[in-house]
Amino acid sequence: MLSPPRPLGCLSRRTWLAGVASAVLWPAHAAPARAVPPPDATLHYALRRGFFSGSGEMQWRRTGDAYDLKLTGDVAGFSVLTQRSVGHVDASGLVPDRFTDQRVRRAAKVANFERAKNRVSFSSSPETYPIVAGMQDRLSWMIQLAALVAADSGLRSPKGRAAMFVVGARGDGEVWEFASAGTEAVRTSAGSVQAAKFTRLPRKPDDSAVEVWLDPARHSLPIIARLGDGDGGDALELRLRELHLP
Repeated sequence: MLSPPRPLGCLSRRTWLAGVASAVLWPAHAAPARAVPPPDATLHYALRRGFFSGSGEMQWRRTGDAYDLKLTGDVAGFSVLTQRSVGHVDASGLVPDRFTDQRVRRAAKVANFERAKNRVSFSSSPETYPIVAGMQDRLSWMIQLAALVAADSGLRSPKGRAAMFVVGARGDGEVWEFASAGTEAVRTSAGSVQAAKFTRLPRKPDDSAVEVWLDPARHSLPIIARLGDGDGGDALELRLRELHLP
């Protein structure tokens, strides 16, 4: 694995990391990935984290080339999670412009994709990252992965791989590489589904553990997701209750 150099002149670890990400995700000989984003959808989930349980809802909407994606979570009637990603869609999939992340009893944090300045900046951190092709945020990646799998069924094979640079709202950013674990039969409140499972491959011991199950019969939308924070705590699980399509 490559190790980041010490800062030299204007070369920061963030610039180096984005450069490595660009080389990993878009090598010079490779064609850009194709993506087929799903139609408008509303997904209702059972939410669980440790001993706490509640409900979650994901709303995915497109108006022309613009998209609006929102995830909310409630426990015992209290909002514990609100994430929103807005941007536009092109042939490579989702192109985020702004990501907002608000947790219980905390102020909202924002990642801004400033494309005119070719950087991502953050409301709660001085860090910046150069923008690389295919870059996603900590919400948009789920629909982007669905869009990539919908465009290329080969990604569901046991050797399937998909990678993207993912930023959060707290100044964090890393390459997320997903490995296909093949197809599994999973049970949800909406019935049994033959789902394509993907697992994030860790690069460091504290990388967030991520697993997601996509439904190829329903535009590869996420029917189960387990999202860790990399701190060793309980993962947040979303498990489908209902799915509404146009």
